[in-house]
Amino acid sequence: VYSAGGNINPTQKIDDVLESWINAGRIYGIQNSENVYNDPRMYTFANMAYAKSLRFGCAYTECDANEAHISCVYNLM
Repeated sequence: VYSAGGNINPTQKIDDVLESWINAGRIYGIQNSENVYNDPRMYTFANMAYAKSLRFGCAYTECDANEAHISCVYNLM
């Protein structure tokens, strides 16, 4: 659940969520020679970067004027 403190821009909030997932890869990086993630902080990045993740979709629902719930799912090959 995200609090916007006012009007919610769902497109911007979804972009923010995806950016935070990508940032895990930038911040923590893969620390082993097998290119396998073993750091739980990399979970969201690993799902996005996984070769068998073909598609994903995100949806949101406004809880009230100031909050929204955003969910994203993956489709694996």
